[in-house]
Amino acid sequence: MAPGGVEEFETYMAMPGIANMFAVYQSGKTGPEAMRSVMEKQLWDPSLLTDEIINERAPIAATQTAASRQRLYVPNMTADLHRLQCPVFGFWGVNDQFNPVGGAMKLVDNCPQARIVLVNRCGHWVQVEHRDMFNRACIDFLKNG
Repeated sequence: MAPGGVEEFETYMAMPGIANMFAVYQSGKTGPEAMRSVMEKQLWDPSLLTDEIINERAPIAATQTAASRQRLYVPNMTADLHRLQCPVFGFWGVNDQFNPVGGAMKLVDNCPQARIVLVNRCGHWVQVEHRDMFNRACIDFLKNG
């Protein structure tokens, strides 16, 4: 699901969703409305962000330490992707505001057995915005490789 770890830190920090997330966290705002303002950038269609999702995620975010909210560091592991010998199946929303879609090609170019599905009109959460397609494709991959 549009994984981190295939770009330099500065690339992630420049993404609109990440910048917004840190602005909200650094403001000290908490609770469902703060979570909504972060998570609405996860989706191409923010109307899919239900109260149920917000109420599930807000308590999790509240448990994160102040340090984790102030700085996120994910090393660029592109050079190690060739070591993955297992089949890799991924999804990437082309409108992702957290992870640049160019990372999809880094997976394809560097993982010997990668299959990546790019999804148009979709943000970071393919599993929410295209639930049926996502579930069908995952089941097919798990059954048939």
